[in-house]
Amino acid sequence: MSSDDRIGKLALVEWLDSCGDAESSWAPVEDRPKMPVLVHSMGILTQLNDDAVVVVPHRIVDCNEAGAQEWGEIIIPIQCVLSVIELVKGEELMDE
Repeated sequence: MSSDDRIGKLALVEWLDSCGDAESSWAPVEDRPKMPVLVHSMGILTQLNDDAVVVVPHRIVDCNEAGAQEWGEIIIPIQCVLSVIELVKGEELMDE
């Protein structure tokens, strides 16, 4: 499947992100995280190339005259990406 065939599909992107301390206080060096963190991002795949993977988790499909709209785009450098997996429709998870 070419990357163009994947655009518009719902995808799970597994990637490594940098990790830092959210606190702004002094702490012993040995208490600081030393490894990147594994992140799962899910959304509609809008870009997949040698530079980046882009997913959008929120899309309004029909917004009257405005047409489709998106929000929450994340651009992940390709060097950080471990995998891109298509999410396929399965059974309904909500009770009716």
